[in-house]
Amino acid sequence: MFIGHGDECKDDSIIADFSSNVFNSTFAQNMWKEMNVTHSSLLRYPQSDSATLTKLIAEEHSVLPKNVMVTNGAVEAIYLIARLFQGKNSFIAIPSFSEYEDACKQNKHIISYLYQEQLKGVPNNNGITWLANPNNPDGKPLTAETINILLTLNANAHLVIDESFIDFLPHSTNSSITLHPRVLRIRSFTKLYGIPGIRLGYIIASEEIIKALKNLCFPWNVNALAQHIGEFCIQNSSQIKTLLPKLLSESIWLQEQIHNLPLFEVLYSPTHFFLVKTKTKTARELSNFLYKQKNICVRNAENFRGLDGSYFRICTQNREKNNLLIEALSCWK
Repeated sequence: MFIGHGDECKDDSIIADFSSNVFNSTFAQNMWKEMNVTHSSLLRYPQSDSATLTKLIAEEHSVLPKNVMVTNGAVEAIYLIARLFQGKNSFIAIPSFSEYEDACKQNKHIISYLYQEQLKGVPNNNGITWLANPNNPDGKPLTAETINILLTLNANAHLVIDESFIDFLPHSTNSSITLHPRVLRIRSFTKLYGIPGIRLGYIIASEEIIKALKNLCFPWNVNALAQHIGEFCIQNSSQIKTLLPKLLSESIWLQEQIHNLPLFEVLYSPTHFFLVKTKTKTARELSNFLYKQKNICVRNAENFRGLDGSYFRICTQNREKNNLLIEALSCWK
């Protein structure tokens, strides 16, 4: 695992952290007060197949429980899928989450890299194409047209679509695909519900693929507390989804404010995180300046394959913190 996913600013002096694209709402804080988890439930073994949570997820997505596998975070899902297709040809759209590449390397895949705009040129073969909707780090949505073209042109290939951030897309750009025999969808509880320490995600795929993935998984991969939290999140998802329009509106405002600063170029995104290019010096120098002189964290994006050292990623916060960032960026020379 590459160390550098954001959310690494642990200094108590930090006043605003824009480095992590986890939604920082009050949902997770309130959850502990509202959840009815008894001490005795943690003294027993968890459901080995997360049956209750699986059923809730299946109902949420209008699929059958046999099409769902609950995992120890989206990262376990990524590594299990890479292991299932061990040694295959993998096409990774870049820039993207580093764990796709790491998982493929660990499982001896033959890796090719394509920029997002080259996706429609993926060769026809029986390999795998790794995508994200929306993409991390730039927030670009994956269109239904692109998905359909890839499935049509590559009749024997599989698509892995990481939908960890899909809830943050406006409905007009949300192109989540329905169940398809050659599509594996990855979801995460981390980003929307703000619970990265719990490690909870899931895969939606055909019954055949889910069975094969479960054969690779160790017993009790998801603990009892994580299962209970997942059940609570699904049952109370409307609480947090009502907050998203305001967050996305704030993101548009923040992108416009930064774009108006002379030394920065914003790569516009419809979601709550986006890339910014500094026109002077490097993103590493900028992030050090913000950290040491302004007590603010941003995500230096130089380690994303396909990006140079001028890019950094920002995740939208509340108006007060966003104003602090704008003021700090205004001091950059």
